[in-house]
Amino acid sequence: MIRRWFALAAILVIAIAVVRTASVAAWSATEPQRAQRLWAGHPEVERNLAMAGVGEAARAGRPAGPDTARLLESLAVKEPLAIEPLLVRAVAAESAGDGARAEQLFSIAEARQGRALPPHYFLAELYLRSGRIEDGLREVANLSRLSPGGITGGVQYVAQYARDPANWPHMRAVFRSHPDLVDPILLSLAGDAANTRTILALADARHRGPDARWFRPLLDATIAGGQYGAARSLWATVGGLPNAAGELIHDPTFADARLPPPFNWDLAQTPAGLAERSHGSGLHVIFYGSQGGPLVRQLLLLAPGNYRLALRSAGEISDPQALSWSVRCDKSAIPLATLAMPRPGAFELQFTVPPGCPAQWLQLDGRAEDISGRSDVTIGSIELHGGGPNG
Repeated sequence: MIRRWFALAAILVIAIAVVRTASVAAWSATEPQRAQRLWAGHPEVERNLAMAGVGEAARAGRPAGPDTARLLESLAVKEPLAIEPLLVRAVAAESAGDGARAEQLFSIAEARQGRALPPHYFLAELYLRSGRIEDGLREVANLSRLSPGGITGGVQYVAQYARDPANWPHMRAVFRSHPDLVDPILLSLAGDAANTRTILALADARHRGPDARWFRPLLDATIAGGQYGAARSLWATVGGLPNAAGELIHDPTFADARLPPPFNWDLAQTPAGLAERSHGSGLHVIFYGSQGGPLVRQLLLLAPGNYRLALRSAGEISDPQALSWSVRCDKSAIPLATLAMPRPGAFELQFTVPPGCPAQWLQLDGRAEDISGRSDVTIGSIELHGGGPNG
């Protein structure tokens, strides 16, 4: 019996240790303070607390405090091969202008943990900034090789380096030697509209057209930030339309299939219906009537004032309420004006853009019908005229 109780006690101790270790592993990166309360001296806890302290100090523009220094010293004793203390000392040496010492420490960290990404990133940054292009490219290749997603997984490190205009000549050299990095790095930058200047500076002619992978994400990010003028300028620049600034509406004859939305027509191909450009010019719309939804739309940048929209349609419309045009401010569900097309023919819509409405959607919608009927119409062109602020 005593032996059985000893065995149960041993199992309980092991179970507690396993739970404690698992909890520390789970919390140390995301909740280091909580993990510290559970097991204050655990190396993983000290590592993440120290790196959090380093990051906080870096954001504040000051060196790491004494508590962080003590954690790093303790980690160095408990895990002699840990690279975090080396990285912190290397960054401090680089900040102090001692590039040789920084390179030495980064290289030691790389030798200790060859598959860890940070040493490769810091060395790539150091080499590229100092003009050692070949060494820098080697580290870029290491980042790409070691990242879980291959090239895609390592580009965030290089993209961060690319944001500095002083590094653009080096990045162009990287792209010339490693063309497979161009698309992933520019795509990584495209999620932030603040990177527009960087992308345009680094994208060569082959990666600068409307079909470039970075173009639509960057355009969407710029529009999402409310920078409508900058977004349309980017769209026109990349699309090769230097005189597009004076347009009230782009492609009124529906002939330009080259440039993408939203400043060109966005044509639906959904269960609600189909919109397509006719041969040569004109718009062909089929609305099935079973479910509603947008069929055609374009984002406009009209100044406050009065406007007149005119169009002529031909074909068949199954229900007087099936198809209608509307104009509404971006990020608003309430239309400024609507224009129903109860039958084929000529129609005109007058509307006013109020102040505080910098961008507007011009949209053709299909409305679901109680008894489904197919509408099939064509529109040769659409006209939009401004009447000025007072009509």
